[in-house]
Amino acid sequence: MYVHDMVLYGGKTNMVMGEFAEWLGSIWHGKRLAFTVAVITLLLAGAFFYFGAPLPPEPDAPDENKQAANDT
Repeated sequence: MYVHDMVLYGGKTNMVMGEFAEWLGSIWHGKRLAFTVAVITLLLAGAFFYFGAPLPPEPDAPDENKQAANDT
């Protein structure tokens, strides 16, 4: 009856979004919470590692170390 009413008033999209909301609420309890926190931690660590890595030097830019050595 519940699913029938959801489909009647909101269509299939309403039903799918209702199921998604139930799933999303279920990952914040028990062992699923530990798995969720671990996955979010790994994703954030990977993003920080990726965006925090130094950029390679530009090939056309003069090397500052060579210029400093020539000045002495």
